[in-house]
Amino acid sequence: MGLDEKIFDNFFKVAEEFKCITRNPGGRYYFEDAVLNQWLIDYRWRTVVLDKDDYRRCLDFALAMHL
Repeated sequence: MGLDEKIFDNFFKVAEEFKCITRNPGGRYYFEDAVLNQWLIDYRWRTVVLDKDDYRRCLDFALAMHL
């Protein structure tokens, strides 16, 4: 899928954004291609890449709204 293994594990094991097909205890994880492909499309659509300046502006805005 082109994702770092740690990122994939976080979305699968921690956030449980998609489920694996039932497996034997201690066995390999198996996934349906359609589920993973749809998740990847959704992930790319909702991901926003910020540079340092963008991040600073967002932080300034959030702090101004909070205070």
